[in-house]
Amino acid sequence: MLKFTAFCVACFVFLLGHPSMSVAASDASAREQKVDFSGPHLIPVTLDISLSGWRFATDDKPKAVILAFTPYSPQGLIDRAVFFASHDYVFLVVSSRGRGDSEGTFQPFSAADVADTAKVIQWAAAQPWSDGQVAMWGGSYVGYSQWAALAQLLAPLKTIAPAAAVYPGVDFPAYNNIRFNYSFQWLQALQGRGDWFSLAFRDAIWTERVVQLRRQGLPTTSLTKYTGSNNVIARQWLNHPTLDSYWQQAVPTDTALQQTRLPVLTITGYFDADQRGALAHHQRYISAGNEQRQNATLLLGPWDHAGTRTPTLQQAGIMVEPNSVLDLNALHLSWYDWVLKQKIQPPSLRSGIHYFLMGTNEWRYLSQMPEADVAWHLHPRSDNSFSAISPGLLSTADGPAAEFSYTYQPQQAALTNPVALTQQANEQRDVKAINGDGLVFVSELFTESMDLVGAPKLQLNISVNAVDTDIHVLLEEIMADGETLRLSFDMQRLRHRDGLNKSALLQPGRLYPVSFDSFTFIGKRIARGSRLRLSLHSNPPLYLEHNFTGPEDVSLQTAQNTNTIDVTIIQTEQQPNILWLPIK
Repeated sequence: MLKFTAFCVACFVFLLGHPSMSVAASDASAREQKVDFSGPHLIPVTLDISLSGWRFATDDKPKAVILAFTPYSPQGLIDRAVFFASHDYVFLVVSSRGRGDSEGTFQPFSAADVADTAKVIQWAAAQPWSDGQVAMWGGSYVGYSQWAALAQLLAPLKTIAPAAAVYPGVDFPAYNNIRFNYSFQWLQALQGRGDWFSLAFRDAIWTERVVQLRRQGLPTTSLTKYTGSNNVIARQWLNHPTLDSYWQQAVPTDTALQQTRLPVLTITGYFDADQRGALAHHQRYISAGNEQRQNATLLLGPWDHAGTRTPTLQQAGIMVEPNSVLDLNALHLSWYDWVLKQKIQPPSLRSGIHYFLMGTNEWRYLSQMPEADVAWHLHPRSDNSFSAISPGLLSTADGPAAEFSYTYQPQQAALTNPVALTQQANEQRDVKAINGDGLVFVSELFTESMDLVGAPKLQLNISVNAVDTDIHVLLEEIMADGETLRLSFDMQRLRHRDGLNKSALLQPGRLYPVSFDSFTFIGKRIARGSRLRLSLHSNPPLYLEHNFTGPEDVSLQTAQNTNTIDVTIIQTEQQPNILWLPIK
């Protein structure tokens, strides 16, 4: 690994606010005053459907086009559009089908996005105010739509820069096939052609809805009634509980990625709810071939979802270090200038992984994804109690033969977890609530600091007395003052233990090896005097679907006829349970 301290100062200084930037502020303001907009431009995508686009530019001279393809209100991107347009680009905001002034019916995360982004790129490249080059910008859905554009080989498309990109069927509307209750809020907010965020995202109302649903033991399908005109979409999503062709048609095929040679800048954060999707896209791209890997740059900071576009000192409810607060407009501009205007590529954006190491206030660099290769083992307590108050031991020493077990009642578990619809980086109420219905393991105090960089993995040997259950796993740092930081997490619905595209019920009482191999990436210096805490349980927060452990599709299950569930983790010398950590 390359130590990044001096490199950070030399190469990221302009992103952190160099004094020369303030001198140029008045010039920037003058440039922005010259930006005008026009529209709606009608962009035909089928014989009977045209999409609506709004163009931002300082004049009509041919320039490279930066495209944002979005289901959200174009007005939300005005500041970003004006910034790029003031730097000699055309910024084009296009509304997806059925949204804004675009015709057709809203079809989120579908083959329509794949086809429509291609048509829009070809249209933009052919306009007299375009020089024939198109790039893309945006985060979340607007990040996903950039990957959708790679499904077809398009000569005008020169680069994409997706931030916090959703991967349909992987991290939204379900995470590892465990559905987000938030997805129903999202569909409620995007009814019709306008945005209803202020009404749909009243979390107190949705918290009460989910609580009542669980108290009454009703199925997830009951939440579709709140999605209004998007009810059909909600039910379509529920009808596809695995990563099947319905979801796969919304992203590029392996063949398409193997034929793509574009520079790709991927941005995500340690506390970004779509880190899983962003990294899945990135991993597929670099796995497509050596040229793709050499063209891929990954930037990871201590950011939440919104912070992947506008970092601030407060992220996910905690204060982060000042050098993590980059000017991402400036970063994107340098990326586009390199690709579209043949300027020098900034070393801070060379291919590979640029990550912020929390606890050092430094940016670091890796040429490839680090391996989780340091084994930590589970050790029992004599009283077989594994709560936050009396945890088992997490240690690098080999664990003895043992059984670790917990018991829960599905309907009660639905109401046990105190975490509602949002989760902060220092949240620990869910772990403290574990009392016989989960397992907690804590390490000894660290006598020296340790850098945790990458994604952990966990191998467990699990037996359940039911045909299915969900298991939520969390790794935290407990600091000397008792405060905690959620470092990385994973979750599994055990019927999908062999892959997101597969479903096989458990045989009750049978022992299964289960790999938790989709933990989130973290870059954190674990401080001297801190400890690590590993917890696992089956008590879902309110933002996730609840599994009543029956054989039916989980969205159809009710609390009727649910039994007490026993989860047992068995450890032998031949079959150890191991937490693999990426320690540098």
